[in-house]
Amino acid sequence: MKLLSRGKRVAYIDIDAHHGDGVQKAFYDSNRVLTISLHESGCTLFPGTGFEYEIGKGEGEGYS
Repeated sequence: MKLLSRGKRVAYIDIDAHHGDGVQKAFYDSNRVLTISLHESGCTLFPGTGFEYEIGKGEGEGYS
């Protein structure tokens, strides 16, 4: 948030077993934060999110 308040854009990369759904949700409609989460399938692992069709919405489309 500090970087955003200074007019910066942010790339958030989360690499672990679980999807970073909280960060994705916080910035899902923003084009100032690119969220990338590499994880196991949401079909079998908590929190059950993070599918390839979750790409953002509005100004944030293509940034998740």
